[in-house]
Amino acid sequence: MDYNVTVHTLFYNISRDEEINSKSIRLHIRNYLQFISTLKSYYNIQEINKLVDVEPIKYSNIPKYVYVYIAGTIEMISKEISIAVPNWVYDDYYFLSEPWFPEDMNKYLLVKDILIKTTPLPLRKRNLFASEQVISFF
Repeated sequence: MDYNVTVHTLFYNISRDEEINSKSIRLHIRNYLQFISTLKSYYNIQEINKLVDVEPIKYSNIPKYVYVYIAGTIEMISKEISIAVPNWVYDDYYFLSEPWFPEDMNKYLLVKDILIKTTPLPLRKRNLFASEQVISFF
């Protein structure tokens, strides 16, 4: 079976949105991860490897944190299902120099502190802090 829903497709779809915002980005990412989860449930692990193996194209209208988030998420998924982690996720581009938190997090310092402690390592080491719930359905 050949699937054409690669990491490239995810970023291409995001780039085509009229207005790129956190809501549209979350929708695209959720759909992509749900697709991968479906493949996992049908034991198509090698197909998942093909979908994540090639580094995505960089679109200027997509914020860098989205690429960083996907790289960290793909690292987590790869390790969870015992496939090789794609080399591209370790490229310097997929790490942030400054910490990133979800919107409005500065208003909720306690939650921010919790995220610093509980963010999964593949995201935390990239300086991106988010709840593990973002991929919990996987």
